[in-house]
Amino acid sequence: MIPAKSLLTATLAGLALSAAASAALVSINFTGNAGANGSLSASDVAGALPAANWNNATSGSALVDSTGAASALTVTYNIGGWSNQFVGATTANERLMKGYLDINQNTATLTLNNLSASQTYQIYLYSDGENTSAAVPAVRTGTFTIGGVATGITDLAGAQFSGAFTPVTAGTTGAGNYTVFTVTGSTSYTISAQGTAADAIDNVFRAPINGLQVVSVPEAGTASLLGACGLLALTRRRRGNSAS
Repeated sequence: MIPAKSLLTATLAGLALSAAASAALVSINFTGNAGANGSLSASDVAGALPAANWNNATSGSALVDSTGAASALTVTYNIGGWSNQFVGATTANERLMKGYLDINQNTATLTLNNLSASQTYQIYLYSDGENTSAAVPAVRTGTFTIGGVATGITDLAGAQFSGAFTPVTAGTTGAGNYTVFTVTGSTSYTISAQGTAADAIDNVFRAPINGLQVVSVPEAGTASLLGACGLLALTRRRRGNSAS
């Protein structure tokens, strides 16, 4: 017979793993016009939230999650693409940040569809475009808004992606190359993007979007289950040590 405590531990662990499995992550790469140099393979691991199975997406295309399983999520948009000639294509992170949707001073939108209104999500938005030439480096800021929260990501003069991800806190403006929005209560979310500040050197407004990651946040009950499993395991370990 299986001891009751062992059975309880196994049951809690199973419930926690089941709940955690529902915290799906979908990663979307916008290749722009970078072609293979801006594309990711299924085995490539990239992003500030490292994940495999990135989708080299086009508007409305079928997507998979980080395990390779089909996802109901889609992203729709009507935005042209570009690529950064000053970023390499050697690493997965470089390829992620090489191509992008090229948005200017006119507001453009992307919509994430087929989500759960009862689920909380974190949306990682990556933004780093080409903003330099041999003679003319420029500072540019793109502003990205979801659910009334506006975040300005500033691309500093001549600063190209070097492999490091630098966050900008949602609802603020600062230098960096990604931000994280937290949303809940809807089956779809629209991202508005607009170039809002440009250096007088070239006066070119840009709000590039290199990629998105959408991850469901585990419910409080999941965290409680995981904590209970950990506490039971720790208690049993201590008792075992005391008995030896």
